[in-house]
Amino acid sequence: MTAALVLVDCAGGATAHQDPAVSRRVPTGATTRPDRMSISVHNQQFGMWTQLEAPTPERPYWREADDGTRHHLHDLLTGLDDHQAQPIMRLHAQAVGEITAAACLAWRAGHTRRARALARAAARLAEEIVGFWPVDPTQPTEDLCPPPT
Repeated sequence: MTAALVLVDCAGGATAHQDPAVSRRVPTGATTRPDRMSISVHNQQFGMWTQLEAPTPERPYWREADDGTRHHLHDLLTGLDDHQAQPIMRLHAQAVGEITAAACLAWRAGHTRRARALARAAARLAEEIVGFWPVDPTQPTEDLCPPPT
């Protein structure tokens, strides 16, 4: 199988098609919500085009757009060369930065518990880059970083 990647930006337009023959088969619904970044991936891990949402402060993990199934960063990168992986890595780094910024804001606002949870989530995502923290199916997917009360 040829690895292929389509990165979809917040404006809903595809910014990268790695394989023109494969990219023509991208589902027509491969768009994003304005507040989220998502990608459509087709590689050895995902046998068909799968839309995945990037980590956010509310849900700090890669997940499938349709059912919320969690994925490790390396699942997205399987079979992609450096050029193909670069947009995913940039998006991952951006998510780590956004979650870190949210932790700083929570700390400044006096929401210590949320700040610590966000800082842990950002650190965990950063460590996924080197292969740490495989997805644990027993970990709850909601309220990893509970909002301040």
